[in-house]
Amino acid sequence: MGIIFQIMKIEPETRYFDSSFGDHYVLTEGDKRLIVSVYGDDTSETDVKKIEGRKKPGSTTTLYRRGRELIQLEADARARSITYTFDTKDPSMMIWARHPQKGGEAFPDWVVENNSLWRFSASVTFHPKQIRTVSSDRGGQSNQD
Repeated sequence: MGIIFQIMKIEPETRYFDSSFGDHYVLTEGDKRLIVSVYGDDTSETDVKKIEGRKKPGSTTTLYRRGRELIQLEADARARSITYTFDTKDPSMMIWARHPQKGGEAFPDWVVENNSLWRFSASVTFHPKQIRTVSSDRGGQSNQD
């Protein structure tokens, strides 16, 4: 069992650094909470739950877009690719995942691995952004993609 050795606020997220299990972010929007976990083996997953709060239309999509951004930031910080897997048997989340303006918008490049009546799973790999050096006629400045 890992020990959480540091907790720090990242507005408006909370990030937990767990020495044995990876980094975990807690995101909230309306009546939903999304936990984004990025593990030491460069895999990632999420868990969404209903919580007390005012229902906001589009909150699931908003949370997953923010989750996607966090996973990309982790890939950039680690300078390694991270594979995210979305997997659900929940009927409402399967509908969300299959909808082009919801799951399809949050993860437009995911690869569907299971799209059965009882389960939906898909994955996407986040690659670190490369830093390019621009030619010396511009003073040797760096430019990020």
